Amino acid sequence: MILLDMRSPRVVKPLIGISCCTKQFGIFGMPNHAASDTYVRATLGLARTDLERGRIEDSRAASAELLRLIGASPERQYVPDQEAGAARLLGASLLRLGHTPEAEVPLRRAVELRELSDDPDSIWLAEARISLADWLLTEGRVPEARHLLELAAVAQSHQPAVGAQYRGPLLLARRRLAQLEGAARDKAT
Repeated sequence: MILLDMRSPRVVKPLIGISCCTKQFGIFGMPNHAASDTYVRATLGLARTDLERGRIEDSRAASAELLRLIGASPERQYVPDQEAGAARLLGASLLRLGHTPEAEVPLRRAVELRELSDDPDSIWLAEARISLADWLLTEGRVPEARHLLELAAVAQSHQPAVGAQYRGPLLLARRRLAQLEGAARDKAT
């Protein structure tokens, strides 16, 4: 397990170093590089790791704060990748915390941003679609979820080197979809 002391200059200095060399303020115009691009990307990575390790509230808090910074930034239009990542993590965190209604907006925003900026075979677009499909399955909206999972599966099929961290959520979502469809068939008969 990698533990980083975010108060340590040894850890924080590299996170802000790139913007220190290029701008007086970070990409988000915040003094002291409070939200430099490097900081944002590092925080997204930590939020992803927190979500995967079950520290869901930490992931939610970090991604919500990033979305707040991005939303307030005059540079917002230049960072759709970071906004999409933070939105997906926020939505997935909210869903896992049981805040289902609040999860929809950030999950849909993540898909929207990815569809505008990513290739149709993008692994990150597939990831956003899988996260939204999870929400849709929770809401019982099976046809829309099935469509998103089909699109994600096609994208992943064009990316043979994709690792388990991306393929696993699709497999789990497809199992969940099959269970819901099976239960619906059983109920109908």
